Amino acid sequence: MRMISQRVDGRVDLYDFDRGESPIRSIELTAEVESVSAHPDDLGIAYADRCEVVRLNQDAAVVWRVAIHAEPGSKYGGHVSCGFSHDGSQLWVFSPDAMLNRGDDRILVIDDATGSVVASPQPSRTRRLRCHGASASR
Repeated sequence: MRMISQRVDGRVDLYDFDRGESPIRSIELTAEVESVSAHPDDLGIAYADRCEVVRLNQDAAVVWRVAIHAEPGSKYGGHVSCGFSHDGSQLWVFSPDAMLNRGDDRILVIDDATGSVVASPQPSRTRRLRCHGASASR
């Protein structure tokens, strides 16, 4: 399976390109979705808005929810994004909290089976870049 999702007018169309170019399923969404990811084994989707991540099964029933932040933050700024691991066992979420004026950026790794946050590595504000022996801060 090669699953992909596309947001269209308040819904998410799911495609399995091994089965052709037509959507295999559509899921209606009412939330202000910032990011959607299709489970690689066609077991539903996960979506993120500015305050939470929601996992839906194939029938669009909620499997679990994980709060990201209590406040949506600035109207302008970055967008929360999510994506399943290659095997579908984890969902990775990036929350650009600094751009949304609500603290430091965060990464969450969520166990797909339970909805538990299993890791929360913090992105570094300063990285050392090396290019052909030279180094620079970014």
